[in-house]
Amino acid sequence: MTELVESKLCRKCKTLKSLLDFGIDRKSKDGHKTRCRQCVAGENRLYKLNNRNVVNAAKNRYRQRHTAEMADYMRLYRARVRGSQLADRHRQHLEFHKEVNIQLQFRLGAIMASQLLQNDKTIEIEKLLLKYLKSPESASGRKALNEARGIAFRAKISYEAFNTLLNTLNRSRI
Repeated sequence: MTELVESKLCRKCKTLKSLLDFGIDRKSKDGHKTRCRQCVAGENRLYKLNNRNVVNAAKNRYRQRHTAEMADYMRLYRARVRGSQLADRHRQHLEFHKEVNIQLQFRLGAIMASQLLQNDKTIEIEKLLLKYLKSPESASGRKALNEARGIAFRAKISYEAFNTLLNTLNRSRI
C-alpha cells in the first residue's frame, strides 16, 4: 500500500517541512525536490553574487537575441498601463490609413495601388508627407518632402503613384 506523505525532510537545512515548501520534480518517487524552496533560493542568490560577470553576460546575450520581442512586450505593457489611449490612437491611425488606401485604389487603379500598398516603405513615406503637409513652406517641411521623394525613388514607386499619394493625403487631411 502507498502512504500519503504530507511532509518531507530537506536535505540541505535538515528540517521537516510541508510538501508545499518543495518544488516539483517528476523524476523522484514522491514527485518533489530534495531541497526546500528557501534553500534553493539561497543557493541561487549566492551563485548570482559570486558569479556576477557570468550572470550579466547571460542577461546581455538574452537581451541581444530578443531585442524585438522585448520591445514588443514593453510596447504592449505600456499600452495596458496607460489604458486605452495608445490603443485608440493606433486604431485611429489604422482607420486613417485604411481610408487613404481605399481612396488610392479608387484613384490609381489596382496596379499602382498594389505598388504602394505592398511596399513596406509606404508608411514611412506617408509620415514624411504628412509632416510636409503640416508646414509646406518651412524648411523642415521641404526637407520631409525631399526625403519622401528619395525613399519613393529607392523603393521604385512611380512618380504618378507618389503624387497621387500626396494628393490623397492632402485631401483626407482637410
